Amino acid sequence: FGLMRYEAQGAESLVEVLTYEAFRLFRDRLVNIESRQAMDQLIYNQLRNNLKYGQTIGNIFFLSKVSNVNPIFPGTKTLGRIEKTDLEATLKATIKSYEREYKDLNVILVDELLEKFAQLEKALSQNAGHVLLAGRSGTGRRTSCQLISHMLDMKFETPKITRDYALSDFKKYLKSLMIEAGINGEKIVLFFEDHQLCESEFYEYLNSLISSGEIPGLFAPEELDPLLTSLQEELRNEYECKTVYELFVTRVVKNMRIVMSLDCKHPDFISNCSSNPALTTKCNVIWSDSWSKGSMSKVLEVQLGESLKSLEVSQDEISSLLMQIHINCIDTGATPLHFFHFLENYKLVLSSKINSQADESKHLIAGLDKLREAAQLVD
Repeated sequence: FGLMRYEAQGAESLVEVLTYEAFRLFRDRLVNIESRQAMDQLIYNQLRNNLKYGQTIGNIFFLSKVSNVNPIFPGTKTLGRIEKTDLEATLKATIKSYEREYKDLNVILVDELLEKFAQLEKALSQNAGHVLLAGRSGTGRRTSCQLISHMLDMKFETPKITRDYALSDFKKYLKSLMIEAGINGEKIVLFFEDHQLCESEFYEYLNSLISSGEIPGLFAPEELDPLLTSLQEELRNEYECKTVYELFVTRVVKNMRIVMSLDCKHPDFISNCSSNPALTTKCNVIWSDSWSKGSMSKVLEVQLGESLKSLEVSQDEISSLLMQIHINCIDTGATPLHFFHFLENYKLVLSSKINSQADESKHLIAGLDKLREAAQLVD
């Protein structure tokens, strides 16, 4: 089914499609850069030895946004080929559109964000395209999901958790969204983070919703029956569903996407995934726990480029030391978000020292001017 979504013209294009789909199925699940590099080498060796294909596809992506071909499967969009430069342009246009309509995002386009953008677009543009985003804070998971939702004209939803938020509130929230998706036909991306899943029952409800599109016992018959009457007319033209409730569930599956953005270092991460198997068996798993050195360097340049120009020491040397400090702290729990805050704090301290030095220089110059004036008066 996965391969049927791609536009492929010719033998070379088919090889690109096979490789890209293999990366999405297997590479995205790998938990560190070393494992992903090992898989890259394995795949490319097989392509060279067996298919005489000597290129890499690191700069090739597939998006539904650029495809004009009618989909084979209803409700699932066809994926068209796009180069990295065009993907970056598409993402910039999406960011500009989003910021004009909602808020500024302060996004730095590193390679990991481009890849995550393509991964999420592929997943969320298909029916039941649920996603498990396992990783650390600061890798752009929420931002990417907001942008893809905007680009696909889907409503981005995430619960607002208060101190006294309880299971009853969570059930009410899920009911309202299932009605939007199942009755009103609203396209919804439902985004969750660890801090929003404050009870184990939350995981159980979402596990059921991801697995089957329904949560047994969530709706009382007297709640749902009046709502289902609006689907009676559609049921007459529907051949796959035998009952109105079955049609409701089908529409929920078709219109709702659940994205679970979980911290892979959370003490309960493994147990939550084991207890709720739909998170790994029914979701597109995308692992993103760190930035490459190239991406860190780009973030550093954007954040500190102008500030470092005022220093007499080598900019490359300062950049290298700052990155090394962060790398040395990764084993103790440092995340990309920590690196971003580290650079912000360094910039504030540096700016403070430069301003302080400038003030001292002004005082010194003012004092020297007064001494010159005094010398002229004495003369």
